[in-house]
Amino acid sequence: MHSFWILLAFFYGGEAQSQHNQFRQYTCIITNDKEPSDCTLMFKDDTERTTINDSGCFIEKNATQNGIVTYCPLQCPEAESAYVMLKRPSNNNKCLTFFTYNVVRRQNDWFLWRSGKCVFEEIQFDIGCTFPFKKNINPNIIKRNIEITE
Repeated sequence: MHSFWILLAFFYGGEAQSQHNQFRQYTCIITNDKEPSDCTLMFKDDTERTTINDSGCFIEKNATQNGIVTYCPLQCPEAESAYVMLKRPSNNNKCLTFFTYNVVRRQNDWFLWRSGKCVFEEIQFDIGCTFPFKKNINPNIIKRNIEITE
């Protein structure tokens, strides 16, 4: 049994990996009918900042999507993945997931993108970011288990 705990400690490395989620909300409001709606980022977790008004959104011309695409950073650096959980109003037929909005990874962050008629809509997106989470195991616990089995 002694060798079992030594092998476990050797292969295990003292770290447990899992993941945790953080949540954001983008609210897009029309301020000028001829320009894309302005989006504000809100952090949903109590331990984070609450709202970013100048959220760093930018516009790119995109020939494949016939027009412009807006990109808004999710402030999820180092996240393994990001996803849109829901949109409000849910019956908005100008914003269709995968076609006129979704999330994409660019460099070190994830971005909400919108295109087509969705760019000009008043809409809200609830978004999740999945982060890797390493939890260190106390080496004294492993040592104590070895001593108990001896």
